[in-house]
Amino acid sequence: MLKIYKISAEMQEGNKFCKLRNISLVISPNFTIIDSYHIYPAMNRIFEKSSGGVVYRKHQEQIDILLLERKNMKGEIDYVLPKGHMEAWETAKETALREIAEETGLEHAKLEIIKFMSKINYSFIAGHMEGNPLIDKDVYLFLVKYTGELDPTAFGIDIDDSEPGEKFSGISWKSLDEIEKINMKPDIFGFIKKNVMYM
Repeated sequence: MLKIYKISAEMQEGNKFCKLRNISLVISPNFTIIDSYHIYPAMNRIFEKSSGGVVYRKHQEQIDILLLERKNMKGEIDYVLPKGHMEAWETAKETALREIAEETGLEHAKLEIIKFMSKINYSFIAGHMEGNPLIDKDVYLFLVKYTGELDPTAFGIDIDDSEPGEKFSGISWKSLDEIEKINMKPDIFGFIKKNVMYM
């Protein structure tokens, strides 16, 4: 009678450890390994922190939220919040204000953090990086009020946006009704709805 055992283990591959997840070993009665499968290759893992926020303004009694536009690998437009990498010497608040000002062109002095909203953690395979590492990222989100008069301008905006990339293809203020209809991950509208009383 053949038996199938499922295990998790590690093996060394050069100077890296290769994770073996859910390996099934087919073993005969005399404990000879006949077959095995589901062996995953070694993967680099990178931990990152970034910070940004939901930037809003009150315009004629209407609340608008600032969103950046970026083309994804499918050629579709994704809407994202302004945020960026946290330097080692910065606090999450300092990073949020700096990155928002850099990515939107809004005056730093006219940006006011109202409150901390949430910390989000997610992981993804960075196919655009050498070795396709697994990125494990923490993102700190703040509610940020803008009191200036400047029109936002996305930093590094890609005029020829025929190819996807890190550059932004647009930036605009959106009403709460418009935000509700945009499919964003994570659920940004949910965060906004919970904090609209502070705006």
